Amino acid sequence: MRVGIVCHHGFGGSVRTAVHLACALARRGHGVDLLSRRVPLGSARLGPGVTVHALAVTGGPSAILQTEWPARELSDFEAMIAGADARGTDVIHFHYGLPFAEIVSSLRPSLRAALVGTFHGTDVETAERDASVARRLRAAARDLDAVTTVSRAYAARVRRVLGVDPIVIPNFVDLDVFRPALQRTRTRPVIVHVSNFRPVKDPESLVRVGARAMAAVDAELWLVGDGPGLATVRTELARRGLRDRVRAFGLQADVAPLLERSDVMLLTSRAESFSIAALEAAAAGLAVVAPRVGGIDEVVRDGATGILYEPRDETAAVAALTMLLSDEPVRARMGRAARARAAAFRVDAIVPRYLNLYRAVLSAGVLREAAR
Repeated sequence: MRVGIVCHHGFGGSVRTAVHLACALARRGHGVDLLSRRVPLGSARLGPGVTVHALAVTGGPSAILQTEWPARELSDFEAMIAGADARGTDVIHFHYGLPFAEIVSSLRPSLRAALVGTFHGTDVETAERDASVARRLRAAARDLDAVTTVSRAYAARVRRVLGVDPIVIPNFVDLDVFRPALQRTRTRPVIVHVSNFRPVKDPESLVRVGARAMAAVDAELWLVGDGPGLATVRTELARRGLRDRVRAFGLQADVAPLLERSDVMLLTSRAESFSIAALEAAAAGLAVVAPRVGGIDEVVRDGATGILYEPRDETAAVAALTMLLSDEPVRARMGRAARARAAAFRVDAIVPRYLNLYRAVLSAGVLREAAR
């Protein structure tokens, strides 16, 4: 089977899922074309079997999810996808609805490939806020052979906003890459936060919660990633006298080594469709403190693999974080349970579900053609 994976070039969850799926499919002997406006983060590690197609534009991965492109680039990208038949593509699978759903839908009459789309979160949220976007995505979604999303929580939103019934296929993690440290040698516990520091991640709340916890416990805060809110986070933490206890690692293609050296993950998001960061932390044996939003509670088991707090209840977040930082046995117990929970999302458990879906839509297409 040959699959065309379409994604953005930044470093959000939809991009990471797409790149990891491309790699997993290639390892199983399938041909994969990875199509993006620019070369996505992590593409250098894809290995044989994946061909990367990107427009000839400058710049690297961006924290800003750019969904509106110059007309020339949009036209060139459409032409790149339209070459699927010449490449022998069986399935075109886009990750993130904007602008890919409309592009793929517009090419439907001229493509032989089956069309699959995965909606990842903020694409649906944008449609909730903007009626014109909702109308466009609804029309495009009806042209697809299958629609998926990454959590039960967001499946309900897709049904309500786009009027289609998606298949839930959660994100996945490589347990051989993300694994607990054999031994932690640091004397000061580490809080780790991984994100693109966009407003949806609520970096202001991260500052307040992190600072209050570090006032109670001698801990460090590690910031992994980049984005529009990172500079403000660092400035505010420094203003509170915490400069020497905060480390910013910037954009990392491989976050696993940093998670191995951390103790607790802190998330402060206003919305999360799933949270790959929480899943990777769990695989690394970390308890997660996070708000109960979106699909996070499908990853983090409250009281067992981490602690969930109600949105905006920063006092509860601080209490949870402080307790975990102070109580190593509880932290270790939750970390072991988190690792066991992550096994439900291992690559071998999830990627076959995509392959089964591809085979199903291809079979349905053959039947439709035979009935004509």
